[in-house]
Amino acid sequence: MKTTLPHGTLLVIALFYLLLYIFYERKVAFLLFSLLCLSESLPFWNDWLRLFYRYTYDWYSFSIWASTVNYYVLSLLLPAFLLQRFEFSHKYRWSFLLMGMVVISWFLDPFPINRALYMLGGSVIISFIISICALLKKSRGSVLSMIGISCYTLVYLENTLNREGKIIPYTFGFLALILCLLVSLTWQMRQERRSREKVIQDNAQLEANKSRLQAELLKSKIQPHFLMNTLTALMEWFETDPTVGSRFVDALAREFRILSEVADQTLIPISKEIETCRSFMEIMSFQQKTQYRLDVSGFENTDQVPPLLFHTLIENGITHNEYSSDTTTFFLTKKEFKESKRYTLIVPRENIEQDKNVEYESGKTGTGLAYVKARLEESFRGNWSFQHGPCEEGWKTVIITT
Repeated sequence: MKTTLPHGTLLVIALFYLLLYIFYERKVAFLLFSLLCLSESLPFWNDWLRLFYRYTYDWYSFSIWASTVNYYVLSLLLPAFLLQRFEFSHKYRWSFLLMGMVVISWFLDPFPINRALYMLGGSVIISFIISICALLKKSRGSVLSMIGISCYTLVYLENTLNREGKIIPYTFGFLALILCLLVSLTWQMRQERRSREKVIQDNAQLEANKSRLQAELLKSKIQPHFLMNTLTALMEWFETDPTVGSRFVDALAREFRILSEVADQTLIPISKEIETCRSFMEIMSFQQKTQYRLDVSGFENTDQVPPLLFHTLIENGITHNEYSSDTTTFFLTKKEFKESKRYTLIVPRENIEQDKNVEYESGKTGTGLAYVKARLEESFRGNWSFQHGPCEEGWKTVIITT
């Protein structure tokens, strides 16, 4: 009964991580770690069995074979756990190595228990190699794993080479390994929990910013200046040209209907976004008595973009510029590469209001650009870039997503 304490400790750890796997998170590393501890704790059950049932000598050979199978299982579980813990790729190559180790150990000695010890020795070597690879990759927890494997290796060698005068029982070497791996796993769980909490906080902050920007953007559509100009234009049209006034009301209603449909969505079809842009350009064409057009190329019907992305940029272009020509054309193109998509918007310029156009010309982020960037972050989570600046045709905005 000398080994009851460490074996009992391993049994408790095995049950704890088995419950974690079942009720907390279905991570394969948790299950393998539980089975690893459970395999080494089996002598604990043997000790308790002897207290209640004294089996006869004819059961001794069965006990030897059971111990041999347990050592084989233990030898496979340790490297399998390390491969899963440090997320090694090409696990099938390591699997072939483990299977080869099983075959070789089987022919090294006629006695089953000695075969199992050879198998365990091979497992120690492979586990040591895996730990060195994890250390070179600078994987989290690899240092603790290396310390535990080193202790395990030293105790294994001491028990193998000095069988008559064992100083440290083999179980305590394995317990040192388990404690190191246990600390490593616990530290990993803590880091993952903090990462999840940070993601939740970032999402909450992003959602709050998005809601605020949506409110400000929609508020800009009903600001007193816009409403006053709209009502004044309507009064004039209904007196001079009711047909134009009716068309303007239809365009305005279509604009607000589309805005209400897409404002709360994360991604919308590009056709809906282009419809939104052209609806806004139609309204501004009525108000400013010039013709605004949008030339689109490179898009497919299956493309999706954040709502009001290009609408906001086009609105910036129109409100921060003055156009004297009868027709002004904006160019929106998309080019798709192997791992990225590039959207380019060309806004023509004639006479820029330098004093009023602070956001558009100096690169400062106002409500419009802040909304665009918030929408890009919501949809692509850091896998995007935003660049804008003057070009020969006018003002170029380039958005790249991956």
